[in-house]
Amino acid sequence: MTLQQMEYIVALDKYRHFVLAAEAYGVTQPTLSAMIQKLEEELDVKIFNRDRKNITPTRIGEKIIRQAQIVLNETQCIKEVVADETDSMNGNLRIGILPTIAPYLVPDFIHHSRTDAGKASVFTFHQITALKE
Repeated sequence: MTLQQMEYIVALDKYRHFVLAAEAYGVTQPTLSAMIQKLEEELDVKIFNRDRKNITPTRIGEKIIRQAQIVLNETQCIKEVVADETDSMNGNLRIGILPTIAPYLVPDFIHHSRTDAGKASVFTFHQITALKE
């Protein structure tokens, strides 16, 4: 059982359509189907009922999907712990700046930020036309 297989069953439960679930993860429909089938064989249970119009989880499938969601959430928590401990900034930074001073401050800011900011590589500058009190 892999995290990838868990992601696929959660996606299939969400979209209830093999093609849409596959597109959400950037894989082909046969790949997604094969991975889910392999998981079902490994667990020796049927996770989804499949007919021509509907894809629905079985009773045991619902329980497996809930557990998979918990595992995937906990995996995300581990990634956040690692990011917090590496002392690097992540994410986007938005800055509002007056257009009259922007040409003087923004180039230096970008230069220093790229060397000091870690993974925060997307900067959005908004020009402010008036200051609020």
